[in-house]
Amino acid sequence: MKITFPRLATIVATTVAVGTTAAIGAPGTAAAAASDIPAAPKGVVVTHEGWDAYIQRQWVSGLDHYDVTVSGAGKVQTYQLPANPAVPGQAPPTPKVRLDPCVNYIVSLGARNAAGQGGTTRVSAPSHFPGGILAASARRVDATTATFSWNPPQIRGTKYPTYSTEVTKLGYILNLVRMRDNKVITSLRPNWDWETARQNYTFYNLEKGAYVLKVETYNFYGSCAGKTGRILLKATK
Repeated sequence: MKITFPRLATIVATTVAVGTTAAIGAPGTAAAAASDIPAAPKGVVVTHEGWDAYIQRQWVSGLDHYDVTVSGAGKVQTYQLPANPAVPGQAPPTPKVRLDPCVNYIVSLGARNAAGQGGTTRVSAPSHFPGGILAASARRVDATTATFSWNPPQIRGTKYPTYSTEVTKLGYILNLVRMRDNKVITSLRPNWDWETARQNYTFYNLEKGAYVLKVETYNFYGSCAGKTGRILLKATK
């Protein structure tokens, strides 16, 4: 999957040559300038809404902008986001970036003013979606019957904003594939699962050949390709 992040603003870098004196002032000037550097942002929360992620934080006056680094899926992207309201008197903007909902991210936020950039706050932005099934197995009950079992995923994804009580609600999409012709012979979408117990599904009227049960997990946001579990039932003699 190719993930493309839109560049929301141009990052401007300033380089000072080695040995160059940037400023000359009275004693204490350097200490005063250092004290003007902003502290690390406080109250930082990354909220997912679909593909958008809103970076909430405590507003501090006197900032120029925020430097944001987003790391996930082996990629690092940097943004420069506004810190002040576009119109005086209005509420300051909530910075927004685009995140692939299938990826777990780390977001770093640093505040910058005329004196420089201060400390950086790092927060996690987990995937919306549940992980894959765990500890899967399959066994034949008799010549034409087999039971497939698995544990629910450890990660169930982020809760749906409107339904705070449904954070653990999880569903499965099951497709039983006959290996000799790669044909899906049964498709099931069981009811939502509220339990954390091991799951067991039994299929009947099977042939002696091998089968694979594909188990896709999903929640209110949907599911992610690549999180589908595959459980092999070996052929019997």
